[in-house]
Amino acid sequence: MFLKIDADPARADVEVEAMAMAPIPEVRLVSNGVLPADLVTRNREVAEAALRPWTPVFTHGDLQIAHVFVEGDVVAGYGFDPSSPGCEVDVLRSRM
Repeated sequence: MFLKIDADPARADVEVEAMAMAPIPEVRLVSNGVLPADLVTRNREVAEAALRPWTPVFTHGDLQIAHVFVEGDVVAGYGFDPSSPGCEVDVLRSRM
């Protein structure tokens, strides 16, 4: 299976529509005993979650797991200082 991720929602919608019209080879693989049905079902659930509607947002270019704070299952904030050496404010300041 090939999954193309595109940042432009309009192009992503076209890709999803095209994939929906294509034949689904997993059905044949399940009926021939090549893949277990529960594996195909789980992979489809993961794909549907990845292709859910989303709104693009600005993301810091240096986002790392150490920068993310989580409270329970909610992202609470980002722990980086844009003025730190090498971050965006520092870089912009050095070019002035």
